[in-house]
Amino acid sequence: MKRKVLAIAAAITTGLGAGSAALANSTYGFNGAGTGTVSATASVQVTINVPKVIVLRVGAAGATQDTVTFDVAPNISTAPGPVATTGSGNAQAATWDAVAPTLNVSGGGSLNAYLWHNNSGNAQLTCSASALGAGAGFALTDILVSNGGSGLGHPGASASCGTTVGTLARNTLHNAAWTYTLNTTNMAAANPGSWSTTITYTAATL
Repeated sequence: MKRKVLAIAAAITTGLGAGSAALANSTYGFNGAGTGTVSATASVQVTINVPKVIVLRVGAAGATQDTVTFDVAPNISTAPGPVATTGSGNAQAATWDAVAPTLNVSGGGSLNAYLWHNNSGNAQLTCSASALGAGAGFALTDILVSNGGSGLGHPGASASCGTTVGTLARNTLHNAAWTYTLNTTNMAAANPGSWSTTITYTAATL
């Protein structure tokens, strides 16, 4: 009989322990005399998760890479004028005045750039460009980029990059129109062909 009582007591103790663990955030107060103020407390933890985010856009929204194209065509005076950069032809009529052709540069343009972040500190913007290829006759520094002197600066004055745009404040929309042009003086040394570079922009939190 004694063993049975001890077993029941152990079971009750175990049950109370399990119940206490499950009800760890509930309390009670009492006063056996039924007087005075009694109280009970409970608490709730509230967690707010905020991810660190930085977002960058250059050109149109979406996954399609924007393209800036230039045509550099010798201009034969007095005719035919700028030589076509597409198609081909031989023995085409020309009334050349024997003056060395000048270069007619067309194309280029502007792309809108946007950056935003919520980092507790600042952010920065850098860029890098792939090589034009051997024999281009001109350099990445001849592809000029400007932002008109306001807004989000371009990381360098040309496609060669080399400059870090830093101290970009949080919760601020940084934006500007970047204009791509060519240094036409050096284009006289450009060799025939299609020469391309990809400029990759990187925004990072500090």
